[in-house]
Amino acid sequence: MRYIFLVTLLTTCCNIQSQPDSVVIGEAPNGKEIYSYERDTKFPISSISWKRKDNTLNIVTANRLSENLNFRSIVMRYNLDNGQLLWTIAKNDNVSAALHSEHGIITIEDNILKLHDSNDGNMIWEKKLYPIYRNDSLDLIIGYKKPYNNANSIIALRLGTGEQLWEGKIKRMHNLGWDRARLIENEKMIVVADDINMIDLRTGKTITVEAKTSQNDLLKTAIGIIGISLSNILAHKMIPNGFTPYYLPQYGMGELCGLTSNIMEKDSCHYIADRECLRCFSYDMEQLWRFDFPTGNSSYSLLYGNDKMLHMVNFGYGIGRNNCRMKHSVPFIATIDPITGNSIFFKTLAPGKEPINDAIITDKDAFFMFDDRIVRQCDINDSVIKQIPWQHTQYGRPALFHCDTIYVANQNGCGFTAISCENKYLNIITDKNNLVITDSCLNLIKVYKESDLYQVGFKHGDYKYIYKHLKKSKYDSWIVHNNGTPVIHLKQEFESIRSVGDYIVFICENKIRYIKL
Repeated sequence: MRYIFLVTLLTTCCNIQSQPDSVVIGEAPNGKEIYSYERDTKFPISSISWKRKDNTLNIVTANRLSENLNFRSIVMRYNLDNGQLLWTIAKNDNVSAALHSEHGIITIEDNILKLHDSNDGNMIWEKKLYPIYRNDSLDLIIGYKKPYNNANSIIALRLGTGEQLWEGKIKRMHNLGWDRARLIENEKMIVVADDINMIDLRTGKTITVEAKTSQNDLLKTAIGIIGISLSNILAHKMIPNGFTPYYLPQYGMGELCGLTSNIMEKDSCHYIADRECLRCFSYDMEQLWRFDFPTGNSSYSLLYGNDKMLHMVNFGYGIGRNNCRMKHSVPFIATIDPITGNSIFFKTLAPGKEPINDAIITDKDAFFMFDDRIVRQCDINDSVIKQIPWQHTQYGRPALFHCDTIYVANQNGCGFTAISCENKYLNIITDKNNLVITDSCLNLIKVYKESDLYQVGFKHGDYKYIYKHLKKSKYDSWIVHNNGTPVIHLKQEFESIRSVGDYIVFICENKIRYIKL
C-alpha cells in the first residue's frame, strides 16, 4: 500500500510540474478568443490563498474521486509568475485551508493546526486548536481548545514556534462576538460574546463585564422579507469569491443571539450596547456611564455619530436558529450625549414591532428601511424624523439599500453603464430584484429591471468583474473597465473567481486558470 501511495503521489506531482496549458476563457468585444493559463491539480480544489510578497498560491485539493488512495488532501505551493510548482505534500486528514503567514504556511487539518516551512513544506509544529484570530505582527494565533459552545477556554500560541503563550476564558455559550470584535492599538481586543471582554493579546489578561447579549427564542418566528427570503434578493446572489477557513462556533440552540451593537471608539472611550443598555467605557474598561433603554429591550443595533452626538438605531431583530433574523423588541432611534450619557432624543420607529430591513448613514442624514416605508433622520445633529411611505409597490417592496456601484446593460447591446451611489439619491433593491432610484423624499428617478442588472463581484485595478444570475448556478459574467466598457465576456463555467495580485484566478473543479490583464 505504501508503494502504491508513493507511485500515485509522484505521478501526480510530475503531471502538475509541467508547464501550464492555455485554454479559451472568453471573448473580447471584437470576437477574438481570450486564453488563460490552466493547471490541472488532478483533484478538486477546496481552497486557495495568495501571498503578495512572492506572488505564490497555496492550493488545497480534496480527494473525493477515489477510495483507493490513502491520502485525503494535497497541499501545493505554486508560483504564478513562472508557472512553477514549488512543492507539494500529501495529507491523511481533511485540510480546510493552507494560509500564508509571516512565519510559514498554516494548515488547518480537522482539529489540528500546523505550521509548515514556506520553502519546502516541511512541518515546523502542530497543535490541537480551533483557531479564531491571528495577528502576524504580534506573532500569535488564538483559538478555542474545544469546539463546543460550552467550552470557553481559549489559548494563544506563538505562531513561529507553536509555544503556548497564555490561556484564558471567553464565555460564548449563547453569543459568538468574534465577528464584531475590535482591535485596539494592536495590543488589546474587545470581544462582545456572552459578556463584554477586553483581552490583552500579549499577556492574556482579560477584563470581563457582565452583559445581556442573548435571550430565549423558543416563541420567536422567522420574519418575512428579512428572514429566509433575504437570500433570494439580487444583492445577495453572490458567487463565492473565497473561503472562511477559521473555526466559527455555532450559536446556542434555543437562543436569540446577536443582541448587541458594534463597538464604537471615540476619544479613548468605547461605546457598546447589549439588549438592556448602552454603556460608555474608558480605555481600561471602567464604566463611565450607562443609559437604560426606555423600551426595556434592544436587539441588533448600530452606533454612529460625530463629535457632538452619539446615535443608536435598534433594528428590532436578533439571530436565531439556522441564522435567520427573528423579531425582537421595538425598533427605535436614540441620541445620547457621549460625555454624560444623558438622553437627547429617543423615538420608537415601529410600534407594531416590524423590524428594520436595512439602514444607510451619510455625513448629513440617515435612512431606515421598512417593508412599507423609509424613515429619514433629516440631520444627524437634529431630532427631526420623517416617515415617508413607499409608493412604488409595482416594483416590489423595499428590501435593502445598494451602496456599491452596479452596472446596467446598455439597450444597444454595447457595453454597460455604471450606476454609482450619489448622496442625493437612494439606490433601493426591492423584493422583486428591481433597482429603484429615488431622491431623498422617495420621488421616483429611475427603475431598472433585474434582467438588466449586473453585480460587482470584485475590483481589479482599473477593471471589475461583473455578473448577473441566469438560472440555477448559471451566470453571465464579464470583465469590464470601471466605466463599463467590456474587456472580456467570460464563456467558461467556474466555481469561484478571485482577484490575486496582477492576475484573475478561476477555480474549475480540479483545474485552476488564471489571466493577467
